[in-house]
Amino acid sequence: MSYTTAMFLFATVYTAMNLNMQSISFIDNRKFLGLGGPSLGPLGYQAFARSELFNLTPNLMFLLNCWLADGLLVGHCLMLRSLAQLSYALSFSSFTVAT
Repeated sequence: MSYTTAMFLFATVYTAMNLNMQSISFIDNRKFLGLGGPSLGPLGYQAFARSELFNLTPNLMFLLNCWLADGLLVGHCLMLRSLAQLSYALSFSSFTVAT
């Protein structure tokens, strides 16, 4: 239950912060000029603000959520592999006893 809750929280924080960054970029900084150059617009503002903590947090949440999802899949595969090896060992030992 805690695993699912953590994944849900990471996804929620990522979505909320990413949508807020999009709102700031496309509404508040529609005519962003950059460092005195031509009008770069919202995408120029996102590139300019890339190093801010507010922009890094959604990327970190996405990365952590991907790690949790991959860990869930790898853990499940390792468990299935160990069960398959156990069943093979048990069947092989019963076969040698029968012969």
